[in-house]
Amino acid sequence: VIISNSGQTRDLIDAAQIARQRGALTVGITASGSALSKAVQTHLAADHAESYERFSPMVSRLLHLTILDILATGVALQMGAHALQPKLRQMKTNLINRRYA
Repeated sequence: VIISNSGQTRDLIDAAQIARQRGALTVGITASGSALSKAVQTHLAADHAESYERFSPMVSRLLHLTILDILATGVALQMGAHALQPKLRQMKTNLINRRYA
């Protein structure tokens, strides 16, 4: 999964092309019509009116996060509760173990 506001960053486009050449499924969360949207197998449009030159692009960040949350929820629903519960317990344990007392 490659996330880009503009979809024009060379390194990300190169990474998508290399991943595809090596047989990976590539998903791009980026602007429609961008070079990255054309380089990936699956494009999830993250179109917005915010300028790409803005130093702190809040709208695009929230849009990308929303799309990731939808994907994560979809994967969780596909896996089902029986498959998720042990993984969620382990994740919670790992997080607790990383905390300072």
